[in-house]
Amino acid sequence: MLKSLVGENCGSCKVGEIKCKTSSNGFEKCINRTNVCDRIVDCAMGEDEKNCSVHESQLFQCSDKKQFVQKYQRCDNDENCKDGSDELGCQNLYKCSEARYDNNGVVVFDRAAYTEACDKIALCEDLDDECNSTLCGHDVPAYCDHVNGALGFICPNSKSAIIGTEVCDGYPTCNESARTTSADELNCPNRFYCADHGATRLPIHIAPEARCNAITDCFDGSDEVNCSTATHFYCVPGTADYIPRSKVCNGVFDCKNGQNDECQNCAVSPFSTDQFLISNYFLQAFIWIVGFLAIFGNIAVLVHNGLQMYENKNTSAIAYCNRILVLNLAMSDFLLGVYLLSIGIVNSVYANTYCVTDIEWRTSVSCAGLGSIALISVQTSVFILTIMTTFRLVLVTQPFNSTVRVEVIGGVLALAWVVSFVIALVPHSWALHDYFSSKAWLTDNPYLFVTNRSDVESFVQRLWSLEDQNSMYFSNGST
Repeated sequence: MLKSLVGENCGSCKVGEIKCKTSSNGFEKCINRTNVCDRIVDCAMGEDEKNCSVHESQLFQCSDKKQFVQKYQRCDNDENCKDGSDELGCQNLYKCSEARYDNNGVVVFDRAAYTEACDKIALCEDLDDECNSTLCGHDVPAYCDHVNGALGFICPNSKSAIIGTEVCDGYPTCNESARTTSADELNCPNRFYCADHGATRLPIHIAPEARCNAITDCFDGSDEVNCSTATHFYCVPGTADYIPRSKVCNGVFDCKNGQNDECQNCAVSPFSTDQFLISNYFLQAFIWIVGFLAIFGNIAVLVHNGLQMYENKNTSAIAYCNRILVLNLAMSDFLLGVYLLSIGIVNSVYANTYCVTDIEWRTSVSCAGLGSIALISVQTSVFILTIMTTFRLVLVTQPFNSTVRVEVIGGVLALAWVVSFVIALVPHSWALHDYFSSKAWLTDNPYLFVTNRSDVESFVQRLWSLEDQNSMYFSNGST
Protein backbone atom coordinates (compact mmCIF):
# COMPACT_ATOMS: atom_id res chain seq x y z
CA MET A 1 0.00 0.00 0.00
CA LEU A 2 2.73 2.49 0.93
CA LYS A 3 4.62 1.88 -2.30
CA SER A 4 1.43 2.37 -4.30
CA LEU A 5 0.79 5.64 -2.54
CA VAL A 6 4.16 7.35 -2.64
CA GLY A 7 5.57 5.91 -5.86
CA GLU A 8 9.35 6.03 -6.26
CA ASN A 9 10.17 9.33 -4.61
CA CYS A 10 9.02 10.62 -1.22
CA GLY A 11 9.93 14.12 -2.29
CA SER A 12 10.52 16.63 0.51
CA CYS A 13 8.73 14.70 3.26
CA LYS A 14 10.45 13.91 6.54
CA VAL A 15 11.60 10.44 7.49
CA GLY A 16 8.55 8.51 8.68
CA GLU A 17 6.26 10.44 6.33
CA ILE A 18 4.96 9.79 2.83
CA LYS A 19 3.83 12.19 0.14
CA CYS A 20 0.35 12.06 -1.34
CA LYS A 21 0.42 11.51 -5.09
CA THR A 22 -2.20 14.18 -5.56
CA SER A 23 -2.07 17.59 -3.93
CA SER A 24 -4.53 20.25 -2.89
CA ASN A 25 -4.18 23.83 -4.12
CA GLY A 26 -0.88 22.94 -5.80
CA PHE A 27 0.95 22.29 -2.51
CA GLU A 28 2.60 18.98 -1.62
CA LYS A 29 1.13 17.19 1.37
CA CYS A 30 3.03 14.79 3.60
CA ILE A 31 1.29 12.46 6.03
CA ASN A 32 2.61 10.13 8.69
CA ARG A 33 2.86 6.48 7.69
CA THR A 34 0.56 5.57 10.57
CA ASN A 35 -2.23 7.53 8.87
CA VAL A 36 -2.34 5.12 5.95
CA CYS A 37 -5.31 2.71 6.00
CA ASP A 38 -6.63 4.13 9.27
CA ARG A 39 -10.03 4.82 7.64
CA ILE A 40 -9.51 8.56 7.81
CA VAL A 41 -8.89 10.31 4.48
CA ASP A 42 -5.83 12.55 4.67
CA CYS A 43 -4.79 12.86 0.99
CA ALA A 44 -6.81 15.10 -1.29
CA MET A 45 -8.00 12.23 -3.48
CA GLY A 46 -8.19 9.68 -0.69
CA GLU A 47 -5.40 7.45 -1.96
CA ASP A 48 -4.15 6.85 1.59
CA GLU A 49 -7.29 4.75 2.15
CA LYS A 50 -7.24 2.81 -1.13
CA ASN A 51 -5.89 -0.74 -1.64
CA CYS A 52 -6.02 -1.52 2.07
CA SER A 53 -6.55 -5.01 3.52
CA VAL A 54 -10.25 -4.18 4.02
CA HIS A 55 -11.56 -3.17 0.61
CA GLU A 56 -13.66 -0.06 0.08
CA SER A 57 -16.63 -2.24 -0.91
CA GLN A 58 -16.76 -3.45 2.71
CA LEU A 59 -16.71 0.07 4.12
CA PHE A 60 -19.15 2.94 4.44
CA GLN A 61 -17.83 6.38 3.50
CA CYS A 62 -18.96 9.18 5.79
CA SER A 63 -20.71 12.17 4.22
CA ASP A 64 -17.70 14.42 4.76
CA LYS A 65 -15.69 12.13 2.43
CA LYS A 66 -12.90 12.15 5.00
CA GLN A 67 -13.59 8.95 6.92
CA PHE A 68 -14.58 5.31 6.43
CA VAL A 69 -16.25 2.98 8.92
CA GLN A 70 -17.18 -0.69 8.74
CA LYS A 71 -20.56 -1.27 7.13
CA TYR A 72 -21.78 -3.18 10.16
CA GLN A 73 -21.27 -0.02 12.24
CA ARG A 74 -24.08 1.78 10.48
CA CYS A 75 -27.14 2.57 12.56
CA ASP A 76 -25.75 0.92 15.70
CA ASN A 77 -26.77 3.91 17.87
CA ASP A 78 -23.13 4.93 18.16
CA GLU A 79 -21.78 7.73 15.98
CA ASN A 80 -18.64 6.32 14.41
CA CYS A 81 -18.38 9.02 11.73
CA LYS A 82 -17.31 12.37 13.11
CA ASP A 83 -20.22 13.97 11.24
CA GLY A 84 -22.64 11.30 12.49
CA SER A 85 -23.65 10.32 8.96
CA ASP A 86 -23.40 6.59 9.77
CA GLU A 87 -26.55 7.00 11.87
CA LEU A 88 -28.58 8.63 9.11
CA GLY A 89 -30.95 7.00 6.60
CA CYS A 90 -31.48 3.92 8.75
CA GLN A 91 -35.11 3.71 7.62
CA ASN A 92 -33.88 2.84 4.12
CA LEU A 93 -31.84 -0.14 5.36
CA TYR A 94 -32.79 -3.66 6.30
CA LYS A 95 -33.01 -4.30 10.05
CA CYS A 96 -31.31 -7.51 11.15
CA SER A 97 -33.66 -9.78 13.08
CA GLU A 98 -31.05 -10.85 15.63
CA ALA A 99 -29.43 -7.48 16.43
CA ARG A 100 -28.35 -7.28 20.07
CA TYR A 101 -28.08 -4.09 22.11
CA ASP A 102 -26.45 -3.28 25.43
CA ASN A 103 -28.06 -1.32 28.25
CA ASN A 104 -27.26 1.94 26.46
CA GLY A 105 -28.95 0.80 23.27
CA VAL A 106 -25.68 0.30 21.36
CA VAL A 107 -25.27 -2.79 19.20
CA VAL A 108 -22.90 -5.27 20.85
CA PHE A 109 -20.30 -7.68 19.46
CA ASP A 110 -19.57 -5.46 16.45
CA ARG A 111 -22.46 -7.04 14.59
CA ALA A 112 -24.76 -5.26 12.19
CA ALA A 113 -28.14 -3.91 13.22
CA TYR A 114 -28.97 -2.39 9.85
CA THR A 115 -27.50 -3.18 6.46
CA GLU A 116 -28.19 -3.30 2.74
CA ALA A 117 -30.06 -6.50 1.98
CA CYS A 118 -29.58 -8.88 -0.95
CA ASP A 119 -26.19 -7.46 -1.99
CA LYS A 120 -24.43 -10.84 -1.55
CA ILE A 121 -22.50 -9.53 1.48
CA ALA A 122 -23.82 -11.04 4.72
CA LEU A 123 -23.54 -8.70 7.71
CA CYS A 124 -26.43 -9.73 9.94
CA GLU A 125 -25.51 -12.22 12.64
CA ASP A 126 -27.88 -14.90 11.32
CA LEU A 127 -27.35 -13.90 7.66
CA ASP A 128 -31.05 -13.07 7.21
CA ASP A 129 -30.06 -10.03 5.10
CA GLU A 130 -28.93 -12.40 2.34
CA CYS A 131 -30.66 -15.72 3.00
CA ASN A 132 -34.25 -14.51 3.36
CA SER A 133 -35.95 -15.96 0.28
CA THR A 134 -39.03 -13.82 0.93
CA LEU A 135 -36.88 -10.72 0.74
CA CYS A 136 -34.30 -11.76 -1.87
CA GLY A 137 -36.31 -14.28 -3.85
CA HIS A 138 -34.71 -17.49 -5.02
CA ASP A 139 -31.46 -15.79 -5.99
CA VAL A 140 -29.75 -16.42 -2.66
CA PRO A 141 -26.04 -17.29 -2.29
CA ALA A 142 -24.99 -20.95 -2.05
CA TYR A 143 -23.76 -20.47 1.51
CA CYS A 144 -27.36 -20.05 2.61
CA ASP A 145 -27.67 -23.85 2.47
CA HIS A 146 -25.76 -23.93 5.74
CA VAL A 147 -27.92 -21.32 7.50
CA ASN A 148 -30.24 -22.65 10.22
CA GLY A 149 -32.67 -19.89 11.05
CA ALA A 150 -31.77 -17.75 14.05
CA LEU A 151 -28.74 -19.93 14.72
CA GLY A 152 -27.10 -18.49 11.65
CA PHE A 153 -24.40 -20.27 9.62
CA ILE A 154 -23.68 -23.78 10.92
CA CYS A 155 -20.35 -25.35 9.97
CA PRO A 156 -21.14 -28.81 8.51
CA ASN A 157 -18.33 -30.68 10.29
CA SER A 158 -17.96 -29.03 13.70
CA LYS A 159 -21.63 -27.92 13.90
CA SER A 160 -20.41 -24.65 15.37
CA ALA A 161 -22.20 -21.41 14.51
CA ILE A 162 -20.47 -18.39 13.00
CA ILE A 163 -21.78 -14.89 12.34
CA GLY A 164 -22.48 -13.32 8.96
CA THR A 165 -19.33 -11.18 8.80
CA GLU A 166 -17.21 -14.34 9.06
CA VAL A 167 -18.77 -15.86 5.94
CA CYS A 168 -17.09 -15.20 2.59
CA ASP A 169 -14.49 -12.85 4.03
CA GLY A 170 -11.59 -14.76 2.46
CA TYR A 171 -10.44 -16.27 5.74
CA PRO A 172 -11.76 -19.75 6.73
CA THR A 173 -13.50 -20.11 10.08
CA CYS A 174 -15.19 -23.50 9.87
CA ASN A 175 -12.08 -25.50 8.97
CA GLU A 176 -8.77 -23.66 9.22
CA SER A 177 -6.72 -26.85 8.74
CA ALA A 178 -8.39 -27.55 5.37
CA ARG A 179 -8.83 -23.99 4.27
CA THR A 180 -9.54 -24.75 0.61
CA THR A 181 -12.67 -26.77 1.56
CA SER A 182 -13.89 -24.66 4.48
CA ALA A 183 -17.65 -24.38 3.92
CA ASP A 184 -17.87 -20.71 4.91
CA GLU A 185 -15.58 -19.74 2.02
CA LEU A 186 -17.00 -21.92 -0.78
CA ASN A 187 -19.09 -20.61 -3.70
CA CYS A 188 -18.98 -17.01 -2.51
CA PRO A 189 -20.66 -14.62 -4.96
CA ASN A 190 -18.94 -11.52 -6.33
CA ARG A 191 -15.50 -12.67 -5.20
CA PHE A 192 -12.31 -13.47 -7.10
CA TYR A 193 -10.79 -16.77 -5.99
CA CYS A 194 -7.03 -17.01 -5.87
CA ALA A 195 -5.67 -19.80 -8.08
CA ASP A 196 -4.45 -21.90 -5.14
CA HIS A 197 -7.53 -21.05 -3.02
CA GLY A 198 -5.26 -19.87 -0.23
CA ALA A 199 -3.58 -23.26 0.11
CA THR A 200 -0.18 -21.66 0.74
CA ARG A 201 -1.23 -18.46 2.41
CA LEU A 202 -4.50 -16.58 2.87
CA PRO A 203 -6.69 -15.03 1.61
CA ILE A 204 -8.72 -17.60 -0.30
CA HIS A 205 -10.51 -14.95 -2.35
CA ILE A 206 -10.65 -11.18 -2.64
CA ALA A 207 -13.08 -8.47 -3.69
CA PRO A 208 -13.28 -8.27 -7.51
CA GLU A 209 -12.33 -4.59 -7.33
CA ALA A 210 -8.95 -5.63 -5.91
CA ARG A 211 -8.09 -7.63 -9.03
CA CYS A 212 -5.65 -6.09 -11.51
CA ASN A 213 -4.95 -3.05 -9.32
CA ALA A 214 -1.16 -3.57 -9.56
CA ILE A 215 -1.09 -4.72 -5.91
CA THR A 216 -0.68 -8.44 -5.29
CA ASP A 217 -3.30 -9.64 -2.80
CA CYS A 218 -3.27 -13.38 -3.54
CA PHE A 219 -0.12 -15.08 -2.32
CA ASP A 220 0.26 -16.83 -5.68
CA GLY A 221 -0.22 -13.52 -7.51
CA SER A 222 -3.11 -14.86 -9.57
CA ASP A 223 -5.13 -11.67 -9.01
CA GLU A 224 -2.62 -9.81 -11.17
CA VAL A 225 -2.41 -12.33 -14.05
CA ASN A 226 -3.82 -11.53 -17.53
CA CYS A 227 -4.51 -7.89 -16.71
CA SER A 228 -4.43 -4.97 -19.10
CA THR A 229 -1.06 -4.20 -20.65
CA ALA A 230 -1.88 -0.54 -20.07
CA THR A 231 -1.31 -1.05 -16.33
CA HIS A 232 0.84 -4.21 -16.21
CA PHE A 233 4.07 -5.21 -17.88
CA TYR A 234 4.63 -8.97 -17.66
CA CYS A 235 8.25 -9.99 -17.36
CA VAL A 236 7.17 -13.55 -18.11
CA PRO A 237 3.87 -13.47 -20.05
CA GLY A 238 1.10 -15.65 -18.63
CA THR A 239 2.54 -15.58 -15.10
CA ALA A 240 2.31 -13.34 -12.04
CA ASP A 241 5.81 -12.01 -12.68
CA TYR A 242 4.94 -8.41 -13.54
CA ILE A 243 5.81 -4.82 -12.76
CA PRO A 244 3.56 -1.75 -12.98
CA ARG A 245 3.61 -0.24 -16.46
CA SER A 246 4.92 3.01 -14.91
CA LYS A 247 8.23 1.26 -14.17
CA VAL A 248 8.91 0.41 -17.81
CA CYS A 249 11.62 2.58 -19.37
CA ASN A 250 12.49 4.28 -16.08
CA GLY A 251 16.19 3.41 -16.29
CA VAL A 252 15.93 0.62 -13.70
CA PHE A 253 16.03 -3.06 -14.67
CA ASP A 254 13.09 -4.29 -12.56
CA CYS A 255 12.39 -7.61 -14.31
CA LYS A 256 14.77 -10.28 -13.08
CA ASN A 257 13.50 -12.93 -15.51
CA GLY A 258 11.98 -13.07 -18.97
CA GLN A 259 11.49 -9.84 -20.91
CA ASN A 260 13.62 -6.80 -20.21
CA ASP A 261 11.53 -3.83 -19.09
CA GLU A 262 14.21 -1.44 -20.33
CA CYS A 263 14.22 -2.96 -23.83
CA GLN A 264 10.82 -1.73 -24.94
CA ASN A 265 11.95 0.88 -27.46
CA CYS A 266 12.70 3.22 -24.57
CA ALA A 267 15.49 5.15 -26.27
CA VAL A 268 14.32 8.32 -27.99
CA SER A 269 17.14 8.62 -30.49
CA PRO A 270 17.38 9.10 -34.27
CA PHE A 271 20.31 6.66 -34.31
CA SER A 272 19.85 3.93 -31.67
CA THR A 273 17.21 1.26 -31.02
CA ASP A 274 16.87 -1.61 -28.56
CA GLN A 275 18.82 -3.82 -30.97
CA PHE A 276 21.59 -1.58 -32.31
CA LEU A 277 23.73 1.36 -31.27
CA ILE A 278 23.48 2.48 -34.93
CA SER A 279 20.10 1.32 -36.21
CA ASN A 280 20.20 2.52 -39.82
CA TYR A 281 21.85 -0.06 -42.08
CA PHE A 282 22.94 2.60 -44.54
CA LEU A 283 24.59 4.52 -41.71
CA GLN A 284 26.25 1.31 -40.47
CA ALA A 285 27.77 0.71 -43.89
CA PHE A 286 28.75 4.36 -44.18
CA ILE A 287 30.62 4.22 -40.84
CA TRP A 288 32.58 1.11 -41.86
CA ILE A 289 33.46 2.43 -45.32
CA VAL A 290 34.44 5.93 -44.17
CA GLY A 291 36.28 4.48 -41.18
CA PHE A 292 38.43 2.20 -43.35
CA LEU A 293 39.07 4.95 -45.91
CA ALA A 294 40.02 7.42 -43.16
CA ILE A 295 42.48 4.99 -41.56
CA PHE A 296 44.15 3.49 -44.62
CA GLY A 297 43.92 6.66 -46.73
CA ASN A 298 45.59 8.76 -44.04
CA ILE A 299 48.19 6.06 -43.38
CA ALA A 300 49.09 6.31 -47.07
CA VAL A 301 49.31 10.12 -46.77
CA LEU A 302 51.49 9.85 -43.68
CA VAL A 303 53.85 7.34 -45.33
CA HIS A 304 54.07 9.23 -48.61
CA ASN A 305 54.73 12.66 -47.07
CA GLY A 306 57.08 11.21 -44.49
CA LEU A 307 59.19 9.59 -47.22
CA GLN A 308 59.15 12.78 -49.26
CA MET A 309 60.39 14.79 -46.30
CA TYR A 310 63.08 12.20 -45.58
CA GLU A 311 64.29 11.96 -49.17
CA ASN A 312 64.10 15.66 -50.03
CA LYS A 313 65.79 17.27 -47.07
CA ASN A 314 66.89 20.26 -49.13
CA THR A 315 63.39 21.25 -50.18
CA SER A 316 62.21 24.83 -49.68
CA ALA A 317 60.78 26.02 -46.37
CA ILE A 318 57.38 26.61 -48.00
CA ALA A 319 57.17 23.03 -49.30
CA TYR A 320 58.47 21.67 -45.99
CA CYS A 321 55.85 23.60 -43.99
CA ASN A 322 53.15 22.51 -46.37
CA ARG A 323 54.09 18.84 -45.83
CA ILE A 324 54.11 19.34 -42.06
CA LEU A 325 50.60 20.77 -42.23
CA VAL A 326 49.40 17.86 -44.41
CA LEU A 327 50.98 15.32 -42.03
CA ASN A 328 49.22 16.83 -39.02
CA LEU A 329 45.90 17.01 -40.85
CA ALA A 330 46.28 13.35 -41.86
CA MET A 331 47.01 12.44 -38.23
CA SER A 332 43.86 14.19 -36.96
CA ASP A 333 41.74 12.58 -39.70
CA PHE A 334 43.29 9.21 -38.85
CA LEU A 335 41.93 9.58 -35.32
CA LEU A 336 38.45 10.11 -36.72
CA GLY A 337 38.80 6.86 -38.65
CA VAL A 338 39.75 5.11 -35.40
CA TYR A 339 36.63 6.54 -33.79
CA LEU A 340 34.31 5.45 -36.63
CA LEU A 341 35.70 1.90 -36.80
CA SER A 342 35.46 1.60 -33.00
CA ILE A 343 31.79 2.63 -33.10
CA GLY A 344 31.22 0.06 -35.86
CA ILE A 345 32.86 -2.65 -33.76
CA VAL A 346 30.81 -1.76 -30.65
CA ASN A 347 27.64 -1.81 -32.76
CA SER A 348 28.52 -5.33 -33.97
CA VAL A 349 29.47 -6.62 -30.51
CA TYR A 350 26.18 -5.42 -28.97
CA ALA A 351 24.04 -6.31 -32.00
CA ASN A 352 20.45 -7.36 -31.13
CA THR A 353 21.06 -6.79 -27.39
CA TYR A 354 22.21 -3.19 -27.26
CA CYS A 355 19.56 -1.92 -24.83
CA VAL A 356 20.76 -4.34 -22.15
CA THR A 357 24.19 -2.69 -22.10
CA ASP A 358 23.16 0.81 -23.18
CA ILE A 359 23.69 2.53 -19.82
CA GLU A 360 26.80 0.52 -19.04
CA TRP A 361 28.30 1.41 -22.42
CA ARG A 362 27.43 5.12 -22.31
CA THR A 363 28.92 5.47 -18.82
CA SER A 364 32.04 3.43 -19.57
CA VAL A 365 35.61 4.69 -19.88
CA SER A 366 35.71 3.30 -23.43
CA CYS A 367 32.77 5.44 -24.56
CA ALA A 368 34.21 8.52 -22.87
CA GLY A 369 37.60 7.82 -24.46
CA LEU A 370 36.12 7.50 -27.95
CA GLY A 371 34.22 10.74 -27.44
CA SER A 372 37.47 12.47 -26.52
CA ILE A 373 39.22 11.03 -29.59
CA ALA A 374 36.43 12.26 -31.86
CA LEU A 375 36.55 15.73 -30.32
CA ILE A 376 40.35 15.93 -30.57
CA SER A 377 40.19 14.83 -34.21
CA VAL A 378 37.48 17.25 -35.28
CA GLN A 379 38.82 20.21 -33.31
CA THR A 380 42.41 19.70 -34.47
CA SER A 381 41.31 19.32 -38.09
CA VAL A 382 39.46 22.64 -37.87
CA PHE A 383 42.53 24.33 -36.35
CA ILE A 384 44.89 22.88 -38.97
CA LEU A 385 42.61 23.83 -41.86
CA THR A 386 42.49 27.35 -40.45
CA ILE A 387 46.30 27.43 -40.22
CA MET A 388 46.66 26.07 -43.78
CA THR A 389 44.21 28.63 -45.13
CA THR A 390 46.03 31.46 -43.37
CA PHE A 391 49.42 30.12 -44.52
CA ARG A 392 48.35 29.95 -48.16
CA LEU A 393 46.60 33.31 -47.99
CA VAL A 394 49.84 34.93 -46.85
CA LEU A 395 51.73 33.22 -49.69
CA VAL A 396 49.20 34.41 -52.25
CA THR A 397 49.00 37.99 -51.02
CA GLN A 398 52.73 38.36 -50.38
CA PRO A 399 54.50 35.99 -52.81
CA PHE A 400 57.82 37.79 -52.74
CA ASN A 401 57.91 39.38 -49.29
CA SER A 402 56.74 36.47 -47.12
CA THR A 403 59.25 34.88 -44.82
CA VAL A 404 58.32 31.31 -43.88
CA ARG A 405 59.74 29.85 -40.68
CA VAL A 406 59.29 26.19 -39.96
CA GLU A 407 59.59 26.84 -36.21
CA VAL A 408 56.58 29.18 -36.29
CA ILE A 409 54.40 26.68 -38.15
CA GLY A 410 55.53 23.90 -35.80
CA GLY A 411 54.75 26.02 -32.73
CA VAL A 412 51.28 26.95 -33.99
CA LEU A 413 50.53 23.27 -34.77
CA ALA A 414 51.69 22.21 -31.32
CA LEU A 415 49.41 24.83 -29.78
CA ALA A 416 46.49 23.56 -31.88
CA TRP A 417 47.00 20.00 -30.59
CA VAL A 418 47.35 21.16 -26.98
CA VAL A 419 44.16 23.24 -27.12
CA SER A 420 42.24 20.32 -28.68
CA PHE A 421 43.43 17.95 -25.97
CA VAL A 422 42.46 20.42 -23.25
CA ILE A 423 38.97 20.94 -24.72
CA ALA A 424 38.46 17.16 -24.97
CA LEU A 425 39.80 16.23 -21.53
CA VAL A 426 38.48 19.07 -19.34
CA PRO A 427 34.98 17.48 -19.02
CA HIS A 428 36.62 14.37 -17.49
CA SER A 429 38.36 16.27 -14.70
CA TRP A 430 36.99 15.74 -11.21
CA ALA A 431 36.81 19.48 -10.55
CA LEU A 432 34.35 20.02 -13.43
CA HIS A 433 32.74 16.60 -13.56
CA ASP A 434 29.44 17.73 -12.02
CA TYR A 435 29.13 20.62 -14.47
CA PHE A 436 29.37 18.36 -17.53
CA SER A 437 27.34 15.42 -16.12
CA SER A 438 23.57 15.51 -15.75
CA LYS A 439 23.07 11.99 -14.35
CA ALA A 440 25.04 9.17 -12.78
CA TRP A 441 24.65 5.40 -13.05
CA LEU A 442 25.04 3.63 -9.71
CA THR A 443 25.61 -0.11 -10.02
CA ASP A 444 24.47 -2.69 -7.44
CA ASN A 445 22.44 -0.13 -5.50
CA PRO A 446 18.87 -1.10 -4.47
CA TYR A 447 17.80 2.52 -3.84
CA LEU A 448 19.37 4.59 -6.62
CA PHE A 449 20.15 3.55 -10.18
CA VAL A 450 20.25 6.30 -12.81
CA THR A 451 20.00 9.48 -10.81
CA ASN A 452 20.90 13.16 -10.75
CA ARG A 453 22.77 15.15 -8.14
CA SER A 454 19.72 16.52 -6.32
CA ASP A 455 18.32 12.99 -5.80
CA VAL A 456 21.65 11.81 -4.39
CA GLU A 457 21.83 14.79 -2.04
CA SER A 458 18.28 14.14 -0.81
CA PHE A 459 19.06 10.45 -0.32
CA VAL A 460 22.21 11.19 1.67
CA GLN A 461 20.35 13.68 3.85
CA ARG A 462 17.74 11.06 4.65
CA LEU A 463 20.39 8.56 5.63
CA TRP A 464 22.02 11.18 7.79
CA SER A 465 18.71 12.00 9.49
CA LEU A 466 18.24 8.33 10.39
CA GLU A 467 21.60 8.41 12.17
CA ASP A 468 20.68 11.50 14.12
CA GLN A 469 16.97 11.52 14.92
CA ASN A 470 17.39 14.83 16.77
CA SER A 471 18.91 16.65 13.81
CA MET A 472 17.34 19.83 12.49
CA TYR A 473 16.54 18.05 9.24
CA PHE A 474 14.41 15.44 10.99
CA SER A 475 12.61 17.95 13.16
CA ASN A 476 11.55 20.43 10.48
CA GLY A 477 11.60 18.31 7.33
CA SER A 478 13.95 20.56 5.36
CA THR A 479 16.08 19.09 2.60
